[in-house]
Amino acid sequence: MFTQTTSKIKSFTGTLIAAIIVSVGTPVQAQEFKKNGNVVTYNGNKITISEPERDTIVVVDPITSEEIMQVRVKDPRPLLLNGKKIYEYEYVTSMPARIDNKFSLEEQLVTNLARSFNSFADGVYRVYASSFVFDEKGKVVYFEYSHLSARDDQGKDIPVSDLQKQAIGKEIASNCRFVDMTPAKLDGKPVAMLSDLFLQDYKFTVRNHVTEYVKANR
Repeated sequence: MFTQTTSKIKSFTGTLIAAIIVSVGTPVQAQEFKKNGNVVTYNGNKITISEPERDTIVVVDPITSEEIMQVRVKDPRPLLLNGKKIYEYEYVTSMPARIDNKFSLEEQLVTNLARSFNSFADGVYRVYASSFVFDEKGKVVYFEYSHLSARDDQGKDIPVSDLQKQAIGKEIASNCRFVDMTPAKLDGKPVAMLSDLFLQDYKFTVRNHVTEYVKANR
């Protein structure tokens, strides 16, 4: 069984969708990616990743009112898919949508992941997946799955096995693979798009093989 608690998940049709299956080694269908410099090859597609970007900003200390220079680093992100630009979701004029009018990809992923967690030991689990990329046909061709973490009721870390990590990675990859979406469009032209989907915003609480999930506040 699984239940959903607190706020309902936001139903959106697309969002940041890229697909790196890192370190999960999911069998059969989810192949490992190959990296050469800043180019990742995954399932026949070449995704060019940006370099970390440094940005200097001025902030005001709320106590002293002194202006302070700070350097912030923007994380690498997918830039090109097979040599063509990947647009960030806020710049497209039409978002991807489910062809079958069923759940959004986010809803499907979270619901099916909750079912997967039902077999796990009691604890609070967080999935760290992001950078989902849609291609010009509406298929998810890339995403980044970095790790899976768990804690008990006292906030202490719970060991997570490689098999558990692989199971969650495989579930994400499987859902992305078989969902049919319309492509994102820019002024009527299909384009590749990076979504705003972040699975680390969800926590899955398992109690006696019943999973509750909730989207955390960013």
